[in-house]
Amino acid sequence: MAYGKLRRFIELAAMDRPWVGKVFGRRRKSTPPRDSNANWDWDSDYASGVLDRLWRNDQRHHHRLLASLLAGSRPNPAVLDIGCGEGAFYHTIALHRPSAYLGVDVSKLAIERAREKASATPIDGPVHFETGDGSAFDTDETFDVIVFSECAEFLGDMSKVMDRYRKNLREGGKFGVTMWLATRQLPTWELMKAHAKVEDEAIVCAAWGGAWIVAVLSPR
Repeated sequence: MAYGKLRRFIELAAMDRPWVGKVFGRRRKSTPPRDSNANWDWDSDYASGVLDRLWRNDQRHHHRLLASLLAGSRPNPAVLDIGCGEGAFYHTIALHRPSAYLGVDVSKLAIERAREKASATPIDGPVHFETGDGSAFDTDETFDVIVFSECAEFLGDMSKVMDRYRKNLREGGKFGVTMWLATRQLPTWELMKAHAKVEDEAIVCAAWGGAWIVAVLSPR
């Protein structure tokens, strides 16, 4: 308990003082790199069930807040969900009646499951799930909101990623972000803040100790 409180104090301090994150955020040598999709076998994670936890009610506080913020600023939004996994965020944003939804994930298994699960929560507009790397995915469609939920740290240089998707945002469109609150993720968040205007930002904490950054940004 004491360690968890100390870690949270450090993480919150690092949000305003990046040097704190640099001091305390050094990775242990034994920690495998997880800073790109190329470095991780996502199909194996989904097949093993290790990511089933993402569907637990106490793991989805950040989804509920982000969906409410996005729908509040853009009612019935057309949504592009990068790193959608099995569609957990879809089932939250669907309650806000989006006009259209496109989910993209690098895991073929996750996309197969997302398609199966989505049938239980239909919306009035079209729903599609496609396999693709979020850092390189290309589409001619435009959207009211583009979501990066717990995936930004795996997509490489987020300034380039956001520039890439700028053409897919409609006038007044927003980026939605959720990110696990940890010192090693904060440099990615700092880069995103420097590259876009933060419209809303919050920290969501779960009773079991987990916490997420939740934010809505508009391109500069």
